[in-house]
Amino acid sequence: MNVTPLPLHPNAGVGAQRQAEPIETLAGNKALSEEEKVKEASRQFEALILRQILAQARKTVFRSSMNQDSMSAGIYQDMVTTQLADAISQSGSLGLARSLQLQLGRQTNSASAARPPGSTQKTTASPNGTGATPGHPPQL
Repeated sequence: MNVTPLPLHPNAGVGAQRQAEPIETLAGNKALSEEEKVKEASRQFEALILRQILAQARKTVFRSSMNQDSMSAGIYQDMVTTQLADAISQSGSLGLARSLQLQLGRQTNSASAARPPGSTQKTTASPNGTGATPGHPPQL
């Protein structure tokens, strides 16, 4: 008898998005294209902003006997806030990640277009500290 194991995550399955990669390892992942890296970093940034907004909104809730203020309740509420923020960012309904992705995509495309193919020139700070490279003015 061949039994397929159930997914660990309720949204994991057919048509589900892959598990989010930790932001610390995202830049070094050679399996992802630059566009995918920018998209995931933008989505994770949106989720971070949403977590902060939702946490601040939760602070305005009045305390009552129905609303326990214990350590375990706080941990549970943080977990709910994190999952809610991730679900909203993955749905794309807010649009912050998409706007950030488009802006970062323009910047990475213009940076790669300005560099000749095969060039390994790294951008370094100028002696005067403006961040300008020889022949290119600093971008503000």
